Amino acid sequence: AVEAAQKNFDIKIFATDVHPGSLDFAGRGLYAAEGLAHLGPERLERFFLRQGGSHQIRPDLRQQIVFARHNVVKDAPFTRLDLVSCRNLLIYLQPLAQKKVLSLLHFALKRKGVLLLGPSETLAGLADEFETIDTHWRLYKKQREGRIPAAVLDRDRRFGHPIPAATGETIRSDFS
Repeated sequence: AVEAAQKNFDIKIFATDVHPGSLDFAGRGLYAAEGLAHLGPERLERFFLRQGGSHQIRPDLRQQIVFARHNVVKDAPFTRLDLVSCRNLLIYLQPLAQKKVLSLLHFALKRKGVLLLGPSETLAGLADEFETIDTHWRLYKKQREGRIPAAVLDRDRRFGHPIPAATGETIRSDFS
């Protein structure tokens, strides 16, 4: 299916992380054979070139990936994305930061764009903004265009600490 899509679409993957070392490792695309043992021989042959005891991602696939340092909590999101995979990041954030990140990811997606979360992650009170595609795999589709209103982001505020909204304005709490 992906090969057929590539004939009709220019696929670009944005691989981001806040940690430069992780980006360097991923950008090299060189993996020890043991690290890819879970892949079948067909996938190894299709997506990698063997280099001694390692496997290198095929150059044509690597050219479709842009590696960039990006702090999903602080930096402006990429926009007009069809799919955002944010697996196992939100579990490390406090609830208010989770909600902020989810609102930024919502803004980043095209209408009907898909959000993929990790198995232990939820939509942090923003379920009305997404349609569930698959509960088990944590796949959600963006419902509507626009930014999530500050009132929605502010709904669960505690202790009166303002956080930036997706619009750049400051969300104030009734508790301050």
